[in-house]
Amino acid sequence: MARGNAITLPVCGRDVKFTLEVLRGDSVEKTSRVWSGNERDQELLTEDSLDDLIPSFLLTGQQTPAFGRRVSGVIEIADGSRRRKAAALTESDYRVLVGELDDEQMAALSRLGNDYRPTSA
Repeated sequence: MARGNAITLPVCGRDVKFTLEVLRGDSVEKTSRVWSGNERDQELLTEDSLDDLIPSFLLTGQQTPAFGRRVSGVIEIADGSRRRKAAALTESDYRVLVGELDDEQMAALSRLGNDYRPTSA
């Protein structure tokens, strides 16, 4: 999926049009934030706890886009906070599928991501 491409996916039974946005690695933490409803403790995301992601980010970059929404010019991340931190630490591009999501949809995407990877870190 090239930058700016769009895809429509169902979230909580409603179709959402997502557009791929690419954030530069050196500005990831300025241009995005993790949604406040995300259960993952962001303080636990360190080079050590991300040792499963960092090597692949350095070798090939991010392979799976995160999901989020734009709020007041900043992208809020529902699913992809580990990838966000890995991108920031390695100054790699961070790819996010951005759509118009309400809090229910943000919570569903966040839960889905955390079910895949435990919230401890």
